[in-house]
Amino acid sequence: MPTRLFSLLVLLLLSTDGTKAKDYNVFFIISDDLTATALSCYGNKVCSTPNIDRLADRGTRFSRAYCQGTYCGPSRASFMSGYYPHATGTLGYTSPRPAIGDRPTWAEHFKNAGYYSARVSKIYHMGVPGGIEDGSDGADDPRSWSERFNSKGPEWKAPGKGETLEGNPDGNKPVVGGNTFVVVEAEGDDLVHADGKPPQRPPN
Repeated sequence: MPTRLFSLLVLLLLSTDGTKAKDYNVFFIISDDLTATALSCYGNKVCSTPNIDRLADRGTRFSRAYCQGTYCGPSRASFMSGYYPHATGTLGYTSPRPAIGDRPTWAEHFKNAGYYSARVSKIYHMGVPGGIEDGSDGADDPRSWSERFNSKGPEWKAPGKGETLEGNPDGNKPVVGGNTFVVVEAEGDDLVHADGKPPQRPPN
């Protein structure tokens, strides 16, 4: 079965005081190149996504959520800041921090309220494959987190059988990176890809 090449990102917001009934843990997942219609918890009859389905059963499943930008950089900045892309000025692959100034992101709100706020891999934009391969922070916002973890991986450069799915009706287009949807059936097991490797703390 081909390994799907999209980044699955995790944001952990954990209460530091579990004794209070009003405290909740927040688990936020954001991914590249994944639509709700590809998930069985949203009615897809072909794809099986049991782990995400279990999270959906125990949490909140949004049915009227809308993307604020047509590509990931502005969308990610909008998700995390609560501002439209034209308000943050983040129209590319950059952090919203210069535009929002001292106003906190929503992860920072949790952190300021005593929660442990951590991200795993690409919540804000990272270069693909360069930033992912290096395990660097990309256009991150360090103020948002108590701790950060990066998942290194070769992305579309992984050795194995790859296929470009976008604009390739005859199947003759080579596997290329950039803003192109690619799948790679990597040689070896799932640990080849970033979403299978254990995350690492970035260097200080």
